[in-house]
Amino acid sequence: MHTLRAQGVTIDDFCKRANEWSEEQSKEDVMTKGDPAGVLVRIGQGSETTVCLAVVGVAGFSIPGIRGLATQAPLDQLEVQGKQCPSVVAQILRFIPNDSSESGNVLGWRWTGEYVRAASDTGDTSVSTHKQYQFTIPGHLVHPLTVSAIPAVPSDTIQASKLSFTWRIAHEDLTDTCEYAWSLLAPDPNENKDEIITNLDSLPTIPSSSITWSNLPYHHHNEACFVVNSDEIPSQVLVTKKKSNDDIPCKLCGLKTKLSEMRMHVGRHILLRLRQWEDLDNAAISESNNTGLNPCGWCGKDDTDCWSRLVADPKSQKQPQVESNCEYHYTSMRYSSAAKFSKTSPCTNVLIHCPLCISQSGGSEGRTFWRYNAMYHLISEHAEFEGRGKGASLVMPKVPVEFIIETFITRAEEASMGVDPDATLQYRRIYDIPMSDELELVALARKRALSNVTSDEHVSKHR
Repeated sequence: MHTLRAQGVTIDDFCKRANEWSEEQSKEDVMTKGDPAGVLVRIGQGSETTVCLAVVGVAGFSIPGIRGLATQAPLDQLEVQGKQCPSVVAQILRFIPNDSSESGNVLGWRWTGEYVRAASDTGDTSVSTHKQYQFTIPGHLVHPLTVSAIPAVPSDTIQASKLSFTWRIAHEDLTDTCEYAWSLLAPDPNENKDEIITNLDSLPTIPSSSITWSNLPYHHHNEACFVVNSDEIPSQVLVTKKKSNDDIPCKLCGLKTKLSEMRMHVGRHILLRLRQWEDLDNAAISESNNTGLNPCGWCGKDDTDCWSRLVADPKSQKQPQVESNCEYHYTSMRYSSAAKFSKTSPCTNVLIHCPLCISQSGGSEGRTFWRYNAMYHLISEHAEFEGRGKGASLVMPKVPVEFIIETFITRAEEASMGVDPDATLQYRRIYDIPMSDELELVALARKRALSNVTSDEHVSKHR
């Protein structure tokens, strides 16, 4: 048998019924359209989540600065992480056991000539083509595989009957690739769960369906193969999200509220706790005492239990997207509307990027925090202690205007959320926050100026 990867053999070569390949086609330092590769994928959501290895066929490469899909990408570039690094467009291939040892253990797997299919978004499993499930994944999550050529088995599929040869991959190689891919994704599950959750969110997610489960994970004698042990997956990932109209109990006071309104309800708890900490005779404040020091904006519990972040829209649209593992995450929330005060929806407690973190990291995305938790973020991430022992004092950092504008909460909002006006003024005096709500006008003027600059640049580029 010939090692196909060493000879640059691709799916396209098979479809052309090419039986012989030249050593001159060797492309060990690049990945090429049609190459096989190993990718970890997620099947299902919440408690039904399964992470397993899938063999994919590369359909092309999305490289920043290049229009259309490229047919090749250097392996060393694919291994680098970052926004400007190549992404891989791929389709999942259907593999079945090919040969076994005398004891019955599978030794190798072969491609049937088919692509794995899944149910459509409407739930219809009767009409589905592999093109519907083509996905794009960061290059560093795609791992080259060593394959060998074996005669195709015509009885596998109609497509296989058109092939002279097909791919075989050793069971041991797939096992090693699965373990290696997971080790890169989760170097130490006990150390940095936020990083693991972020990495898991970047994996392709396939809807769970009868068609999917008949093909993925790959099976041998009804036993799933190349599956990540569920004990190694952070419990925060295995959360089933609620629906918008679900009546759910507030984790702070027990009052049942629709999921779509829970963020505003919890926001009131958080603000009342921050502004009137010592007023424990107030019933509304007493019920807020369970809020954490750094409360999740969805449920109000401490942020160490929940994880949320703000990310750019994958389609490069202006509307930011929110990712979260909190079971009270309102996935249908429109960020731009939620971030703007109105009488009917006064709570502006949304996730924002820290301008200070951005400046310190050289322009990359800053840490994400909830707007109402701004002071906690400032103290925990950017303040420093001066002196030692009992004489040590906390020194707050110099705060840029952008930070003040991004985290500013108007008196109108606080009043609508039930905060006493005197408590608002007292809080502003303690933390040296501008007393006038005219800061909101400054923020609006800055946004308009930025919009005008962007428009002028757009016009000048097209003259």
